[in-house]
Amino acid sequence: MLLAVPGFALAASGDDMKFYASGDPVYIWGEAPGSQSTGLTAWIFGQNYWSSENVNTESDGSYTYEIGSGLTGSLSSGQYFVIIQHPMYNGAFYVTVREGWPSSGQTSAVSTAGGSFVIEGQGKLQGSAAAYALMNLLDSQNIDDTYTVTTFFLEEPWLRADETEAWQAGSIIELEGTTNIAQGEQLVYTFSPVSGDIPSSKQSGGTAYTTERAGKSTVEYGMPYNLWSVDIDTEGMEPGTYIFTIEAVSEGNALQKYIPLYEPVETPQITAKPTSQESAGPTGTKMTVETTTAATATQSPVSPVLAVVSIFSALLIGTAGRSFRRR
Repeated sequence: MLLAVPGFALAASGDDMKFYASGDPVYIWGEAPGSQSTGLTAWIFGQNYWSSENVNTESDGSYTYEIGSGLTGSLSSGQYFVIIQHPMYNGAFYVTVREGWPSSGQTSAVSTAGGSFVIEGQGKLQGSAAAYALMNLLDSQNIDDTYTVTTFFLEEPWLRADETEAWQAGSIIELEGTTNIAQGEQLVYTFSPVSGDIPSSKQSGGTAYTTERAGKSTVEYGMPYNLWSVDIDTEGMEPGTYIFTIEAVSEGNALQKYIPLYEPVETPQITAKPTSQESAGPTGTKMTVETTTAATATQSPVSPVLAVVSIFSALLIGTAGRSFRRR
């Protein structure tokens, strides 16, 4: 997992904090123009641990510093500070390590401007106290060295899952969560019925029944924790309670979670139902006309009652017309 160190900041940014599993490598990179000949110095401070070593830079001024898996696997859980020291244009480091100083059995970080503090032996500073003491030496007006600092946490490997809900059998369920395991690591998972909830080997129709799903997932980058996600197609799986297990191939730690699958809900078919409407005929007599609420229904035939009323009305109108002409 790569941990970027931006520019040459004078203090750590909260965005720099990252959590790593013990035994995973930590990479720190950045830009260090003008330091190709002398390189850089990388300081690490933690609880009961410190180190200082040279870091080479590329021709374009970029650098990458690796804290290997063997080292992180041996370190205690907790917070660690990394300070990248740049010698500036004269190529000389004005803060260095001196063994046997200020007395035998002690090792100190010493400045050419006269300041120092013990990093090993009686009276040593550790962790954040040592990191800030080094930054104070480098911040002196008599020192032209500059630096950038970042911090990370080492923990025992873990996997966590986000809250889930019950899923409908036959759907694609989406599970996701966080981890401190390194980006790019492979996770393996299984999804199977819990004991006592395993159905028969074949469905009633004779179709073979699949009782388990299995697959792999790759850890993705996240801040402050990395991310994992799994999609599981439950097509053909019976409703019931299932157990989801996911674990890291290299770490061996596992997460388990119970997932219920419920019976699929059938959507009822909506059919058109006739309704009755009353209206008044030509003579004031009420008549009933049936209509339908379906958008695609065809027009119903005219009812016998409506036909009789229509004929009767036509006869009345004709008779009235003849009587008018006679007058």
